Order: sequence, then C-alpha cells, then structure tokens
Amino acid sequence: MSELKNHQNLWERLIGHPLPLPDTFVYWATNFSDEVIKYAISRTAVKNLAMNGTMTQLYRERYATKVMRSRLKDLQRVSKMRASAQATPVQESNSIAGVYDQQ
Repeated sequence: MSELKNHQNLWERLIGHPLPLPDTFVYWATNFSDEVIKYAISRTAVKNLAMNGTMTQLYRERYATKVMRSRLKDLQRVSKMRASAQATPVQESNSIAGVYDQQ
C-alpha cells in the first residue's frame, strides 16, 4: 500500500488537489508498473501546466490513464524488438576487405 501512498503524494505535489479516488490509484497499480504510473503522473502535470491548470479532474485522470496505456505499449514494443534482435544473429560482412583481397 505504500506505493499507492507514494503515487498519491506525487500527484499532490505535481498536480495538486483534488486527488483521484483511491480506487483509481488501485486500478492503476494493478494494471501498470510503478515506473509507468510515475511517468504518467509527470506527463499529466506537464500537460496541466501547459494548459494553465484548466484541465478538469476527469480529464486529468483520463489523460494519465491514456499515457499509462501508451507507455506500456511502447515499453512492450521495445522489449519485443530487443528480444528479436538477440534471437537473430547478425552476419558480419566486410565488403571493403573483400575488395582489397581481390587486388
């Protein structure tokens, strides 16, 4: 539960009141990693500042959730790319060396 409190404190420090309902933080914690939640709260704070604090509470929460989903997909895509890069060995070729060898 301390992670939930940390997320609530981060929201309060970066965005302010009102905080999302505790159920919202529980939903985020069960579906996203700590890193993704912190990233989304930070991005939401940046957007809120860019909009001069005019985001409604519902908009903030929905935006944060959207950022979390997007970030999760990005991380999964990168992980998949790394896994496929490690699985397929790269054949090194040195075409310049071949040219000099022929001379």
